[in-house]
Formats: sequence, C-alpha cells, structure tokens
Amino acid sequence: PLAIWLPESPPFLVLKAAPAERIARLLEKVDPAWSFAYPPHFTVEERKLTGFTVRHLFTHGRTAMTLLLWVAQFMNLLVLLFMLNWTPSLLRDAGMSMQASIWTTVGFSVGGVIGAILVGRLMDLGNPFIVLSMTLFGTACCITLVAHAIGNPAVLAISIGITGFGVAYCLYNFFWK
Repeated sequence: PLAIWLPESPPFLVLKAAPAERIARLLEKVDPAWSFAYPPHFTVEERKLTGFTVRHLFTHGRTAMTLLLWVAQFMNLLVLLFMLNWTPSLLRDAGMSMQASIWTTVGFSVGGVIGAILVGRLMDLGNPFIVLSMTLFGTACCITLVAHAIGNPAVLAISIGITGFGVAYCLYNFFWK
C-alpha cells in the first residue's frame, strides 16, 4: 500500500528522464532549504562496478565494517529465531498458562513493530549510531533479564516485549541508515 503514495527516488527519476521540475519539487520537500535555479538540470554520476559484486564489500577499507555488520545481523537473526520458536515452550515450562505464553510471544512481535517505527524515527532525528547502539545495549540487557525473570511472569512478559522492540527493529532496519 505504501508504494502507491511513496515517490520514486530522485536518482531513479533522473535516470528515467522525469521532468526536472518534478525532481526539484521532490527534493525541496526533502529539504526546504534547497533551492534550484530554474529550469533545473539534474545528473546522476553512477560508477558501474565490474566483477564479483560481493567482493566490493571487502575493498577500500570496508572489510572490518562488512564483517561486523554480518556478524551483528547473524546474531540478531539467531536471537529472533530462538525467541520466536522457543519462548512459548519455555514460558509454558516455567509455569505460565498456554494463553499467557502465547500473548507474551505476541508482545515480542508487537514490540518489534513499535520498535521499527519509534527507533527509526529517533534515528532520523538524532545520531543513528548512538540510537542503534543504545537500542542494541538495551536489548542485550532485556535478554539477560528474560533469563533471570523466569519466576516473575509480569517482568518476563515486559522484558520479552522490550526484547522484541530491539531485535525485530534491528532486523527490519539494520541496513537502513
């Protein structure tokens, strides 16, 4: 549904020879401080990389950052897999009713939806690296709290919801910024 209302990106419009006035209006919506001489002229400088494209992720000093992003994303997916698949069983074994364990697992997913919206907006407003770091640190703390809150259903449910906030957020938006 969003694809209906979202405009195409300015580089795509330039490459497709869209009217320059349309591109200028779109860019002025992004930042009203931008002003263009009329009639505006837009170009896109696009370098075509040759060869095995994944190899380019490891060139020009990108190796460490590429590996860190891959490890972080893998660990995030691992946490998501374990939380979604094992949480209902673990909660049931911890003495919660089936209905309560299912609702707690739903809270994990709802937390992820809220996290995707809220943290994404915070990243737009502030420093994305600080926001992401704080989100990941808070998520790690909540995962630790989940491990220690087995006897307290209320704390367990809240910590699982907050864990979903961070884990599912990172899954959806890790490479966004």
